[in-house]
Amino acid sequence: MTRPQRVLCTRNGEVKQILGPTIEAARKANPIVMARMRPPNVRHRRKPLALDKPPKVDDVPAPGPTEQQMLVASLSAFWELAKRWKLATVEACAVLAISARTRFRWRRKAPLADAMTLDRLQLILLTYQRLMELTHGSDDASARILRQRGSAENPEVSSQSLLEALTAPSVIALRRHYDRFASLIDAS
Repeated sequence: MTRPQRVLCTRNGEVKQILGPTIEAARKANPIVMARMRPPNVRHRRKPLALDKPPKVDDVPAPGPTEQQMLVASLSAFWELAKRWKLATVEACAVLAISARTRFRWRRKAPLADAMTLDRLQLILLTYQRLMELTHGSDDASARILRQRGSAENPEVSSQSLLEALTAPSVIALRRHYDRFASLIDAS
């Protein structure tokens, strides 16, 4: 049995050396293999399928932010808010309902998405927004109102400050405080 021919070619397609029997002899010896052989230096590229084309930007709706992305953005906004309100570490931990160690870890890397934490952060940031509306954008005035006794307008605890109300352990209680505060601002 004869071996198929091996052809060595240069880049421009010129035959440099032919090893083994001629092409005709190889075709006679093994027609199936020779039918599958390609000429040297010929690259066969498949035609791109319609699926291979990237979709147009207009065709794909932009995905909304994930819960993790919202948590990261909310936490970075809270750290800025804590600076503006001049919150001590203990106060910031109490508002977030976390320990000092957890606060340290969260400053380095945001936690995994948690609906309760995200809800708490959103209520805190909404409270900040309402305070800014009330004080016409003054950070010092909003920090003063935050610590002022009775600013929470809590009928159960009349001397409670807004900062103390924000440290409520449950998100539901925090939501009640926010709703009461927002209705007070809307009435004024």
